[in-house]
Amino acid sequence: MIELARRQVIAGGIMGGLAALAPAVASANGVQPIGAFFFDERFARSSAEARARRASGVAVFDGRRDDLGRIWRQDMPALLAGGSGVAGLTPWSDLLIAELSARDLGLRLEYHRQLEDGLHAWSLRR
Repeated sequence: MIELARRQVIAGGIMGGLAALAPAVASANGVQPIGAFFFDERFARSSAEARARRASGVAVFDGRRDDLGRIWRQDMPALLAGGSGVAGLTPWSDLLIAELSARDLGLRLEYHRQLEDGLHAWSLRR
C-alpha cells in the first residue's frame, strides 16, 4: 500500500490545479490561457512549476531576478494580448506586486490559495 503524507496530497492537488491552467489544456477546455507565470527560485516547488510552464511556451519571470516594474509596464501588455491571464506560485510580496500592477491592465485576482510552505498559488484574469 502506498502511504502519502497530508502535505504530499495537498501539494499534488495544488500543482494539479495549476497545471490545468497551462496553455494547451486551457485552450482545449475553453479557459483563457496563461501568458505569463511568476515564480521564486528559492522554492523548489515554484521552480519546478516554472520549468513546466516554460516548457509549454509560457513566459516565466523570477520575482527576485527580473525587473518586475519593467515587465508589467513593457512586456505584459503584449503577453496578455488575446485575452490570456497571469499566474504565479510565489511569496505573498510578489502576489501583492502582481495584483497592484495588474489593475492598470484590467486584471483582477481570480484564484488565490496560501500553501503550507509560505507560497501563494494565484491567477489574474480580465
